[in-house]
Amino acid sequence: MQMGSLPLIEQIRVQRLVYAESAFLKSLRSLGPTIAVLVDEDADLTANNLIMNVISYEGLQRVERLEPKIQWIQRMRNANFRGNPFAEDAVSEVKIMLDEHAAGWGLKKEDDDLVLTWKGNNVVFATAWLPV
Repeated sequence: MQMGSLPLIEQIRVQRLVYAESAFLKSLRSLGPTIAVLVDEDADLTANNLIMNVISYEGLQRVERLEPKIQWIQRMRNANFRGNPFAEDAVSEVKIMLDEHAAGWGLKKEDDDLVLTWKGNNVVFATAWLPV
């Protein structure tokens, strides 16, 4: 969704959220973590499957936006983190557990990331990050 197509008040709310997310990642970085794992809904915002930013409210406080993984990757890089692949034995262990205990759920690797799937559809992605 283009920012220009949103009413001015919504544009301001979105800008505030982006600023808050960046501030959060900078704060996280300042804690000196050994590793950070980012897990979020796998929002597919491609032209073939356009999902507009979802904005829902509980009072005036709640705003939820789906964003593509690439935006999160860029934010993590901007906060001085670098991607780190998940260990193959950990990936295999999760796949085995899903196969044994969670019919319909699956796991696949995309680059260094993991994607949890439901009946073949991407649901959640996970990325691991190390401080630079």
